[in-house]
Amino acid sequence: MKYGLKDMNLIFFSDIDGTLINNNSFCYGKNIETIKELLQANHYVIFNSSKTFAEIDYILKSENLSIPFICETGGAVYCPRGFFGESEERRGDYDVIFESAKISDFSKKIEPILLSKFKDEMLFFNHMSLKMRARFSGLSGKDLERASLRDFSILFKWHASNEKLNNLRDTLEDFNLTIIKGGRFFHICSNFNKYSAMKFILTKISHNSPEQIYRTVGIGDSSNDIEMLNQTDYKCVVQSVNNTSLIAGLTSKNFILSTTQAPEGWQECVDNIFDQTRGLHG
Repeated sequence: MKYGLKDMNLIFFSDIDGTLINNNSFCYGKNIETIKELLQANHYVIFNSSKTFAEIDYILKSENLSIPFICETGGAVYCPRGFFGESEERRGDYDVIFESAKISDFSKKIEPILLSKFKDEMLFFNHMSLKMRARFSGLSGKDLERASLRDFSILFKWHASNEKLNNLRDTLEDFNLTIIKGGRFFHICSNFNKYSAMKFILTKISHNSPEQIYRTVGIGDSSNDIEMLNQTDYKCVVQSVNNTSLIAGLTSKNFILSTTQAPEGWQECVDNIFDQTRGLHG
């Protein structure tokens, strides 16, 4: 097969917006077909995205995919029922591997404090009109509705200096919360990120297949992918306007940078990985 390797399997952790799909057209290109080919060749593909549970669930069902996923930039980890054996906790058609503190646990407490301190600097996504949400997100209709169903993070736009942003970080630390910068919005969440969630998947795979030899691949385009890429064996950056801060945050300069944007850039990264591994592992 095109993506078969004799002695090793790859575990792909992939961002979605600006990486798998184009940030403006939301086009997948041929990437869904490539994912299915990777799965048929016994590799793992795991979405690791800032998208909500509802958004990723919709994608998987629409494209007839059955894979684990990480949503809301590490806020929760799910897998198809029985994917890693029996699980007591479920959400819809998925087993729950991990869920962080939910918005409902902290939003009512912190939003009034933040609005009193930073009312001229920040605008919460859930306080925006539908028209404004659509403008900032590029989404509309059911797509916008699914994107608004956030369980583990609060989105906001920031209109001030980095110094004031650091003041906001300090305020949030008192509540054991942090800020993650995404491609379109900032996120307020518990102390998690894409790598901390990724470890739950890797632990499951190691436990289920202790004899399996695998390498990890991270594919992303913006700063909220830094932790994920820094901890993967192969690092791939899909060309986008958000690359600067991501590349600056990588601890190794040994990474693949696509020459094209998503969706073609994602395919380019995958093909480059196999060009690198095929010589050593057949």
